[in-house]
Amino acid sequence: MAAGLADIDTAVRPYYADDYYQDGHLFRDKIAPELDRSIFAIFDISNAQRASVFLELGYAYGIRLPVILTAQRGVEPPADLAGFDRIVYEGYQALGPLLKDRVNRIVTRDLLLRALEARGTTCLPSM
Repeated sequence: MAAGLADIDTAVRPYYADDYYQDGHLFRDKIAPELDRSIFAIFDISNAQRASVFLELGYAYGIRLPVILTAQRGVEPPADLAGFDRIVYEGYQALGPLLKDRVNRIVTRDLLLRALEARGTTCLPSM
């Protein structure tokens, strides 16, 4: 997915747990803390055999983190996720442009919320 994310022109930094070494439990000590610090997360649900993705996705939903789901065209998502909105893509090169608008909306919303909280209010119109 790195190729698709590299095409997104935002100030966000993708995090891939495999790129960093850290002692301890992979999910508890490495991935969960990164999700806790994140303003959103992207999960590719194309491969139902990658159980860790679904653990991470469930955690993200549990902490009310905005998520973006992606799936390769022609791949049926697991039944429990079939009704969730997702970005369907044909290849990683095509994924970047598809993600760009969604990522920018989430980042803009987060920045607006932070500015409003600094003013003592959290009222934000839907986007």
